[in-house]
Amino acid sequence: MTNVTQHAAIGRCDPRFIQPITRRPGPTWVSRRRWYGWLTVGVVLLLGAGGCQSLPADPDTPLSYAQRARLLDSLAAYEASGRLSFTTQTERQSASFSLVVDGKTQRLQLSGPFGVGAVRIETANGRGRLISARHGDIVLDNVERELNNLLGYPVPIDAIRYWALGLPQPGVPADPVRAEAGRLLQTLTQAGWRVEFEQYQPVYVEASVSNRPRSRVDMPRKVRLHSADVRILMVFRDWAL
Repeated sequence: MTNVTQHAAIGRCDPRFIQPITRRPGPTWVSRRRWYGWLTVGVVLLLGAGGCQSLPADPDTPLSYAQRARLLDSLAAYEASGRLSFTTQTERQSASFSLVVDGKTQRLQLSGPFGVGAVRIETANGRGRLISARHGDIVLDNVERELNNLLGYPVPIDAIRYWALGLPQPGVPADPVRAEAGRLLQTLTQAGWRVEFEQYQPVYVEASVSNRPRSRVDMPRKVRLHSADVRILMVFRDWAL
């Protein structure tokens, strides 16, 4: 009997004879899972509601920074024109300009001296062309570098389409500072440039863009761009959104 008892005791303690315990979900675990599920749904709904924030009912109500950025990002095309000046350590030149953006295509027309007469710079998908009476039609594989060589100073051609709208260039580190209760950019440091948005002007967007009879959007009027080699002043007179 002693041997039988000893073997029975060993059998109860030997890991080979211990049956695994399967934990089944009890009411507490089920309730917790449901609670987490409803929490997740609530977070998703809240985030979705924030992303679909509607525009103000009054078309003259100033847009928030997010509303303005979303509206301008939705533009398929826009045009702007005005005057600009380039100031370096040795010279100062001015010209009229027109900027036309249509999808990924951008055209910047400069009419003035610049040492090369009237200039049209067209860019699309990272490449470009410079067309002028002096140089003819030049293909630009590296637009900004080759423009620097031709004009004698840098031109932020890749970023200008965004800065003209009062927005940072996407995908490039930036240090923006907002004014007007956080609605508008006041200064922006990006890609080796400091951009100062000194004045804005009201421009109205038609229903095809804003889904309302019209929407007021404050657009830059006077913008100063500073780099180590050049200062550029852009004064926007006309907008077509």
